[in-house]
Amino acid sequence: MSTPSPSDMHPSSGLIDPDRALHELALATTRVREAIPAAIPDGEPAAPVPTCPGWDAVALVEHLGGAHLWAAGAVRTGQRPGGMPTRDEDVRTLQQWYADAARELLDTLAEVPADTPAWTFAAGDRTAGFWRRRQLHETLVHAVDLALAGPRVDDLSAGQLYAAVAPEVVADGIDEILGVFLPRMAKGAAGRVAQVIPAAQPVALNATDAGRAWTLRTDDHTLTITTAVADDAAAVFSGTAAALNLALWRRAGWTGIDRSGDTAVADAFVDGLRLP
Repeated sequence: MSTPSPSDMHPSSGLIDPDRALHELALATTRVREAIPAAIPDGEPAAPVPTCPGWDAVALVEHLGGAHLWAAGAVRTGQRPGGMPTRDEDVRTLQQWYADAARELLDTLAEVPADTPAWTFAAGDRTAGFWRRRQLHETLVHAVDLALAGPRVDDLSAGQLYAAVAPEVVADGIDEILGVFLPRMAKGAAGRVAQVIPAAQPVALNATDAGRAWTLRTDDHTLTITTAVADDAAAVFSGTAAALNLALWRRAGWTGIDRSGDTAVADAFVDGLRLP
């Protein structure tokens, strides 16, 4: 695939700037690296990951390290990478392999300016800065998955796993879900988002600790997002950024989130939302 043309390029439009995203990504990869020994003790079977059915902790870390290397390739070449890199027959320990993959990603992102053209899967942002944001939130969610491996953790504790992350950073993850993944969901299956967010029945999300809100509405299967709780919102979900983020990614339930408005509209949103 060719390098994006200037007309396809847009700077990252997240709630945090690319430098902050890169800094937070470095912190997140460190948390993952430091959590590996507890999740995968020497000489013991890897713990299953309840939030990623079919995966154990080893598969999770290998996936995340491969995603780091894959994203680094997209930034380094400006083109879509081939298959996901794997750890097959690597002699390094899993912790060292992951640390090296994270370092390659961080070094690549630091060396390539955020506004450099790069292949991405988001039509609204064809720059290297996209990958700072995407890898940050990929890592934060999988850090939660890794922490949940082994002993079961309830929804409240799952939310507390974001305690070291500033609310505005977590809110940026919600903004990415709504601005990048929800439109992909709409594009991938005509009418699917309209079933989750019926026409003339907008749904709003309010991240109370971050001072951020979004209203989602559809018209003729076209999704529109505005950054406030609209007066005509049929259902409103209010909670911390961490609680909303984890619920959207199905890492925790919606039980700790306040719902107001039309119960049927709220239930349709919760039951029907299935992000990739």
